[in-house]
Amino acid sequence: MAGRSRPPDLTGALGALTAAERALSWVWPAALTGGVGYLAVLAALTLLGGWLAWRTGSPERRAAGRAHLVAATIFAAALVFRTIDLAACAAFPIGTHFLWHLLTALTVALLLLTLAAPRARPPRPPPGSSSPRPARRPTAR
Repeated sequence: MAGRSRPPDLTGALGALTAAERALSWVWPAALTGGVGYLAVLAALTLLGGWLAWRTGSPERRAAGRAHLVAATIFAAALVFRTIDLAACAAFPIGTHFLWHLLTALTVALLLLTLAAPRARPPRPPPGSSSPRPARRPTAR
């Protein structure tokens, strides 16, 4: 379709992120207190947000990209609190694990709000009027 950008095929990128997550979990299982698997989620949010914010033309997509980058930042903070939970228990008896859950819930809520955000649509012609069709390209015969 003319004038519409085709989304990139992210299958390879997601496969690479999954493979990297599995490799890191196998080589370094104690990394981030067992939360190394969440790095793939953080990378996916960051890469998708960056692509939407800077590579697409639609203002709605750019806004969605910025929201994904904010969600990635909140999720990174959640991952920090998850990682430091055991060490923080000595100084803060209830730990920081509840912050992991709160910030992860905030991340999901932001992503759901972004998904549900209204999208701009082209104006419709008034009822009863014939809508002009775009001119057809001449075909070579």
